[in-house]
Amino acid sequence: MDINNFKAGQEITTKAKNLPFVAHKGILVPFMGSFYVLHNTINKNVHSEEYSEFVKNREVLKVEDTDLCVLSAEEILDHFDILKSKKYNLISYNSEHFVEEMKHAPVESETVNQTAKGLAVFVAMFLVVTFIRAI
Repeated sequence: MDINNFKAGQEITTKAKNLPFVAHKGILVPFMGSFYVLHNTINKNVHSEEYSEFVKNREVLKVEDTDLCVLSAEEILDHFDILKSKKYNLISYNSEHFVEEMKHAPVESETVNQTAKGLAVFVAMFLVVTFIRAI
């Protein structure tokens, strides 16, 4: 990805090199001559990280415009300041939830939705097998 083409407010989607099945999202924002990624992690909660550090152990999947792109970097950072005290939670406030809240959209996580669907199928299969064995 060419950092020179980035715009304030774009959404960046990555995957960790050691956890390729897990998506991680953030919001790009320029600050003092560099681009930073606003995101939410299990170890640091909601925070900002310079782009070069953010991508060290991640593969960038896509960068796309959001409604935040019409705002100034200062306006984006003002909204970020409101969310900085929020704590990471895998189920209720992961990086996807954070990005959606930054975009002022309803909070929903595709990762959690897919995991819940998979778990529901597993439980259903377990119950069917248990029922058949009882017959």
